[in-house]
Order: sequence, then C-alpha cells, then structure tokens
Amino acid sequence: VKRQSGVDITEHTTRRDVAEVRQIAFYFIRMETDLSYRKIARMFGLKSARPVLYGINLVTFLFANDSSFRDKYESMMAKAQKDIDEM
Repeated sequence: VKRQSGVDITEHTTRRDVAEVRQIAFYFIRMETDLSYRKIARMFGLKSARPVLYGINLVTFLFANDSSFRDKYESMMAKAQKDIDEM
C-alpha cells in the first residue's frame, strides 16, 4: 500500500492522506488474514485497537456508499497485485 500511495502509513499523524491509506491497510489486512484488531494495531505501533476498528468500519461504510472511494481502492489493489505478480 505504501508503494502505491507514496505515504508512510506507520507515521503517527492524523493527516487525511496518511490516515485514509492506513485505514485501507487495516481493512485489507483484516479481510485477508485472521489477525485480531489488537494484532493489526501492534503492527502499526498503536497501543489501542480502537483506530483499527474505526478505520475498518469507515472503509466498509465508504465501500457501500461512495463509488469513487471503491474505484480508488480497487485501482490500488490491482496495482499492488500487478507488483506482486512481477516479483
């Protein structure tokens, strides 16, 4: 995700561009693994799982209600999959 977005998602900031990419990463990790919210939080250096839960809920809501957000996510994931396939 960092490669696709150009931002450091482990950075401790509330900047919208960083927060959005970080929330998408939370969502992706949760959907693709069996990791708990707490374990995902620890991966990002967070002390609480609350931001992870909030981020996943927000991304889920945006998927359901914002087609431009959904298109942006799908584009990012397609690019990431292409990078993985080229490895």
